[in-house]
Amino acid sequence: MMKNNILLILILLAIGVVKGYGQTGKFDKDSLTSRFVSQLSIFPQEKVYLHTDKGTYLAGDTLWFRSYIVDAALHKPLCDKYIYVELVNPLDSIISQALVRSDNGIYQGYLSLARELADGEYTLRAYSRYMLKNANECIFRRPIRIVTVSWNRVGMKSLSHNNSKTPDLALTFTTGDKLMMLSQAEMSTKNRSDLPLKLSDIKNGFTIEWDKNDWKGNTSWLLSMKDTDDNVYRRYLPVSTRNEDYDVTFYPEGGYLLNGQDCRIAFKAMGHTGNAADISLDIVDETGEVVSSARTLHEGMGLFVLTPEAGKSYIAKCEDEFGRNKTFKLPAVDTKALYGLRVDTQRENFHISLLSVADVSVEPLYLVAHVRGIIIASEEWKESQKKFLFPKQYFPAGVVQFVLLNKDGKVLSERLAFSDSYFSTVCNLSVNGSLTQKREAVSVNVGLLNADSQPLKGNYSVSVIDSKFAAADSSISILSHLLLTSELKGIIQSPGFYFKKESSATRNSLDLLMMTQGWRRYELPEVILGKYKTPALEKHSEMAIQGRAVTAGGLLTKSNDEHMVSISGTGSLKGFQQYTSTDKNGYFCFDSIAYVDGSGFHISAVQLKAKRTGKIELFDWESPKDLPLYPQLPLEDDSVRNVQKADVEMMTRLDNLHFMLQDIIVRAPMWGSRDYRVFTDREMVRYKDMRTLLKSQGLTISTLAEEPEDIRTRLKADETLAVRDTSSLSGYESDAVESKSSRSSDMVEEMIYYGNQRILLFVDDNFCKPDILVSWINPGDVESMTLVKDVDRDRANALLRGTLKWSEKYYLNTGRDLCHAYCRIPFSQEKIAILNVTTKDGFDSRCLGWWSKYYDDIQQRNMQNTTFYPLGYQKPVEFYSPKYDTAAGKNNEIPDLRTTLYWSPRLITDEQGNAAFSFYTSDQPGNYFLNIEGIADNGELVHVIKPLMR
Repeated sequence: MMKNNILLILILLAIGVVKGYGQTGKFDKDSLTSRFVSQLSIFPQEKVYLHTDKGTYLAGDTLWFRSYIVDAALHKPLCDKYIYVELVNPLDSIISQALVRSDNGIYQGYLSLARELADGEYTLRAYSRYMLKNANECIFRRPIRIVTVSWNRVGMKSLSHNNSKTPDLALTFTTGDKLMMLSQAEMSTKNRSDLPLKLSDIKNGFTIEWDKNDWKGNTSWLLSMKDTDDNVYRRYLPVSTRNEDYDVTFYPEGGYLLNGQDCRIAFKAMGHTGNAADISLDIVDETGEVVSSARTLHEGMGLFVLTPEAGKSYIAKCEDEFGRNKTFKLPAVDTKALYGLRVDTQRENFHISLLSVADVSVEPLYLVAHVRGIIIASEEWKESQKKFLFPKQYFPAGVVQFVLLNKDGKVLSERLAFSDSYFSTVCNLSVNGSLTQKREAVSVNVGLLNADSQPLKGNYSVSVIDSKFAAADSSISILSHLLLTSELKGIIQSPGFYFKKESSATRNSLDLLMMTQGWRRYELPEVILGKYKTPALEKHSEMAIQGRAVTAGGLLTKSNDEHMVSISGTGSLKGFQQYTSTDKNGYFCFDSIAYVDGSGFHISAVQLKAKRTGKIELFDWESPKDLPLYPQLPLEDDSVRNVQKADVEMMTRLDNLHFMLQDIIVRAPMWGSRDYRVFTDREMVRYKDMRTLLKSQGLTISTLAEEPEDIRTRLKADETLAVRDTSSLSGYESDAVESKSSRSSDMVEEMIYYGNQRILLFVDDNFCKPDILVSWINPGDVESMTLVKDVDRDRANALLRGTLKWSEKYYLNTGRDLCHAYCRIPFSQEKIAILNVTTKDGFDSRCLGWWSKYYDDIQQRNMQNTTFYPLGYQKPVEFYSPKYDTAAGKNNEIPDLRTTLYWSPRLITDEQGNAAFSFYTSDQPGNYFLNIEGIADNGELVHVIKPLMR
């Protein structure tokens, strides 16, 4: 019967037959399946899974991924979608993102990881706009660990004090057996940044005090510090050690405590950092008698049995491993609850029994079981204490929801369980080539079979990883996400742990997870009664460009905002142009545009009533809000531990090598320096203004009043030199210099700094004052920015001479130092940092003063037109895998320290399930492992992690 139900659902979904039911009426067994089918058809849901090449990355590396987007019920692949992929730091800021679309049925892409990223556990997430509109919690999330070489030999001692009203965290650092001497330390939280930390007297550590405002909304913080050798260290840390305050939540099985019944109660203990806490507890009744005891078994979860009585109260006396005692009140007996479900998950079966309070009247009851909205069992419970035994083999793999209903369809009790009726993929490997030699060719033949030895034809993604850099990432897989985490609320740490089928401890922990994590999809009581939920749909395509044109006018002026709006492409879209008219409120939309990332648009508006346009507002794309992020690894209390975990073995080989093979860039010198960075418009358009853009590139902006004391001291000495220099000039020249110098000082209200030195700013090959760049230029106006860090002072002066206006030529004759005259850079500074900004073609440069006759009207810039670069879809890029097929290549002295040896989003197996690929070993041969994931043509989920061996 259960198999027939599954077939019926599949047939109905395939042909799209949906039987209609009224919004009211009595529940009956025959209509239940059809109502579930109706809800699935009216409101289909989606899941996204990302297969990444690995789970641990070095800052500056590239994260490669393939995305699988499927129907949530049947896991059937979907197409014609756009998928957003974002890497989010622990302070909830997006630091890298991509938009991918189908490329011949494959969703593939990459995220570039900046070298400046701090160590920590980041959150990788992926979603479609449809998912974002309808179910935030269905968004794919997984932790991504980012490490840097700088912390490799650093030890850290952390100590928490939580007994006072203002808890604190004390940190000290060591290198080898010596204390690390620090010169500077700062902290940043979600809402506050760059807060200086007071170093202790011996300058090897500091203490952070937290108040309630610091705790609110923060479980992590960013530490930035510098030692006395000017080495910089940045790392995300939890706000406390494992010795922290904690909370305990209780979950009665079936949803309620029943009077006089042996009730099983699961509990979960979580610390304030988001990490699980280990506790033991005693359940005490009103008389002080201990009636039950338990302790946590896995990830803060545990279970105890209690026979509660109505009218009595019970408390849990808890103690953690550090001796911290807390008391929590248990839920009271629900006197209206008459029935409860008990589920015992056995190796082969689900054992379902019914609990009921004494002297309960007999009424018709129904037991319903479904997996992802597909009804698997629907049985009438005719006898009050009858037990059901359901073989797992009749249930699809995944989360099962058992629901107890009365004759009116009201939910009386519910319980989640997990069907582990999946089978591991058989992967036959043959390896040709030497895995123990450097830069040797290796070919791999793969054969994929299911548990019945049937070939698995399909299109998968595959990576080959060096396990010496990080262990094989088995914590998250396509199995664990599609079958488990996508069905439950909240964050699940290491869901791959629950897929060890042969372990009884794993099975017990998985059942605790089912009792403590809620189901996240449809509201079943409403569906059962035929009250269906409908999805929220987009009015426009996912890449539509929307905004509003506003007519200029005073507060008392009533004006119509109707405009004619034109849009034209820049960059790769040069030549594209469209027109549209707004509604009376000024809203416009350019729909059905598909544009690659980096494409730009210039939008102009003309008021139809011959009035002046006040501004153009563009609507930002919607991003996920208030989604839980993965917590940072817990800190041990009062003990010295290595900052980098021992599993990152290759870090010892990377200490003096801050690059990977595929990242090497040989630069031609710019202005005599090879030490520079170039930022393109593709990187800059994500920022709302120049302040945040400059800050993202490691630059700071301060007023002269906030300038560091050491710079002020050097400038005072320079002023004396400047007076001495002018004594030899003629009266006219001397007055001109003093006048110009003082005028320059007055006009420059803000300065841009690289580290603790002022930068020299050029815009479009002209010297520019920083306040003009910050106030009058938007990131969307910029074509590129180049930061050159160590230009000789003589060369910097020569660059300035080429920008002088005719009225300032006297500087050439007097031999004045222009770096000091224009930017007040101290004479003692021999190397100058220069920021060179190039604006886009068509940029209105009146705001820079180059067109002096228009300078008075600069307020009109960006009023009637604007240029911006929205997030476009990412063009597929092939993974770089070097070839050492020549003697010159093998003997090349550039080190090959790749951690990902091979990545392909297209591993296509034939009718026999076979495929082949090849790669070259790195300078760290051996100890490689293979990771294959995907969905076979027959719908089976494929997940393989195997070491490569000959």
